[in-house]
Amino acid sequence: MTTRCQRPRCGRKLTSPQSQRLGYGPVCYRKTFGRPAPVRGGDPVGPAALFELPGAPIPPPRKLSPDRRRTKRQAEAISLGYHPLGVALRVPIPLHPAAAPVDRKAAGLRCGSCLHRVAPHRDTARVYPKCNFGGDWRRATGGAGTDVRAWWPACHDYRPAPAHRLQA
Repeated sequence: MTTRCQRPRCGRKLTSPQSQRLGYGPVCYRKTFGRPAPVRGGDPVGPAALFELPGAPIPPPRKLSPDRRRTKRQAEAISLGYHPLGVALRVPIPLHPAAAPVDRKAAGLRCGSCLHRVAPHRDTARVYPKCNFGGDWRRATGGAGTDVRAWWPACHDYRPAPAHRLQA
């Protein structure tokens, strides 16, 4: 039993017997454990509630958002030697032999300096760069999956963009 709150940077005097038993005031308990203080005889209380109890069920892992799942698939494609754009198009697009490695700051060819990476003209608030290889937008959709990131390693269809376009 303590007379002062155990929450770091709090240390207030605990006046009620329940708070003294828990080691936290009601506000600090909610901030620390994310739920109201339990009634006597309920859930484990105090610091013991921070650790797993033997035989307690393991919660399932949090489900990733669609964007996070796509990013993981794109990173896996790069590590296997394929361009991340192929993930959305469901077509394996090999990387350029001189493409930059996975490290975003390493030297090498990247989509950001490619002639085919252009922003389509649309009447929307935001316009994201797409790959216009072949001139018919065959590698572009209206979704985020075909947005071409400047740091991506270049694909085998890479063509250097004119110097005046890279400065913009």
